[in-house]
Amino acid sequence: MPPLPELTGQGLTIGLVEFAPVGLDGDAHTLFPFYEPLLHWALAGWDVSEALSSWIERVRRLVAYHEEARAFVERVRQQFPLAHPQHTPAVARLWLVADEVDPFLCTLLEEVNRSLLGGKGEVDTTRGAQVRREALPWGQGLEGLPGVSPRETMSYDCTWSLRWEQERGVLIRLTVEPEGEVYGGTVVARRARHSRDIPCPVRPGDRSRFEEAVREAVMECFAAEATGVPAPDTPPPASPHPRRRKGKGKSPPGGI
Repeated sequence: MPPLPELTGQGLTIGLVEFAPVGLDGDAHTLFPFYEPLLHWALAGWDVSEALSSWIERVRRLVAYHEEARAFVERVRQQFPLAHPQHTPAVARLWLVADEVDPFLCTLLEEVNRSLLGGKGEVDTTRGAQVRREALPWGQGLEGLPGVSPRETMSYDCTWSLRWEQERGVLIRLTVEPEGEVYGGTVVARRARHSRDIPCPVRPGDRSRFEEAVREAVMECFAAEATGVPAPDTPPPASPHPRRRKGKGKSPPGGI
């Protein structure tokens, strides 16, 4: 970051360089029009350098996450053969985003726990992976026939959770599907079986919209979970017996 300029009656000093006008008399105020272009140049350079330093730090952290993500994908591959080393860049990028939003999400859930649950809940963070299975549109009703099988996609996630009594909970999850690098997010009311999609802030400029969406989604999902009443657009369970959720895999150990 370049040093801020210093304006005196003798001239303008930027770092170790002093700019002194020739053939001009007067104090710093009367000479300011002469120095003004240099002053704007110096301040602009200071802002650009600060932004560049922030960007360099993001690059440095992304490179560091690559090594960790490569080892994680290898562990996942032992359980899910669909996992591939080529998934490493997308996983590392997801972890970089998760690292950047972690203070906001943890603070939000801790405040909900303190203010609305009297501190009786528990906040946790995890990394995971699963295979998502989606039925092909043209294969409805043809399951089980030769050559007709659901589409399988590898998905990686980072999850922040607040859990309290009777298995109630609100989960905030960011995900990436490396095939196509599809990033997304969702907030889930665990028992109420209600969820809301949220954007994944892959770019720093997306943070404001992300934080607003998270606050609204957490408010809605917490209310549904605390009252036991799902939102109107959430279909009620067809049976009192618990369902088996297909396509859900165990999350490998690890934490954000």
